[in-house]
Amino acid sequence: MTRGRPLGVDQFQRGPSRLPKPSGSVSLEDLVRNFDEQAPSPVPESPAKLPTQGESFDILSMALIDEPKVRPRWHYSTTDVERMALDFLRVGDGNPLNGQITPITVFAKQDGRYEVIDGLTRLKAMRSIQVTDTIKAVIKPAMSAADAYRMGFDANEARTSMSDYDRGMSFHAALEQGVFASQDEIAQSLGVNKSLISMVLKFSKLDVSLLEIIESNKTLFGSTAVDRIHALQERAGLDKAKFAATKIAEGWSQQKLREYATKQLEHSSGKGRKRASSNSRPIAGVGKIKFNDKAFSVALDLTNLPADGIARMAEEVERVLLNHLSQMRDTD
Repeated sequence: MTRGRPLGVDQFQRGPSRLPKPSGSVSLEDLVRNFDEQAPSPVPESPAKLPTQGESFDILSMALIDEPKVRPRWHYSTTDVERMALDFLRVGDGNPLNGQITPITVFAKQDGRYEVIDGLTRLKAMRSIQVTDTIKAVIKPAMSAADAYRMGFDANEARTSMSDYDRGMSFHAALEQGVFASQDEIAQSLGVNKSLISMVLKFSKLDVSLLEIIESNKTLFGSTAVDRIHALQERAGLDKAKFAATKIAEGWSQQKLREYATKQLEHSSGKGRKRASSNSRPIAGVGKIKFNDKAFSVALDLTNLPADGIARMAEEVERVLLNHLSQMRDTD
């Protein structure tokens, strides 16, 4: 039985490169200089929990820890990592290991290394400080990539609900990397509605110029927004899609986006345009010919004519058509 989760609710009213940029290392002096003036970490640590059966606790060398095969939270901002590092220093009175309240969660790999399940921001923050080369960790037994992804996804959602941009880009990477074979597997493993998975996957189909706009303002772009922006990109052109994305980043409401997208998509499909005038003429009481500036058609009821007469008529019509087509091409 899958577990329900309100993935895909439009993000206009909800808070939080295809690849995130590394945060880069910062010196202890840079971090400590003004840390008393800094805001608290945007991803608060939860109280530490004792390991459960099959788990163990240890202080691991960070050199032995690999990032997840696919990150459940796709984008990690440099600001978030640096604020987490400041928290470690503040709480630990200058000793970041003492300031790390919650261990990261990893699983043991067969090669003697470890892979992060949950706590990538903590790992990035600790590495950036360059004061210690170790980190507190809860170690789980070896597990499949799908199980590790599910545990990391659940932990991230429980701590701070992720943006649909994070979900969509992460789901796409999980499919490409073979963590899951299909959208059905994602839905079953994570308890997410398949139709909403399909919608957020459209983030991965957007042009990189659109992703650059979205990544800096990802909490403003929900599943409904990306659905409309993707439709604009595919049917009205990239410029129209970029205009809409920029306006959303500047504060456009869902209604404004809907009105703009509807207008542009109707225009691109020809709705509302004046149709070409059409003419219809009868032919000797047995049918009619219809034509406009784009095409024509002939419909005749020749029931009362002999079969050989119909064949001769068809040949004559074909001859006339070929003759006129040849003349028109010569004129062009």
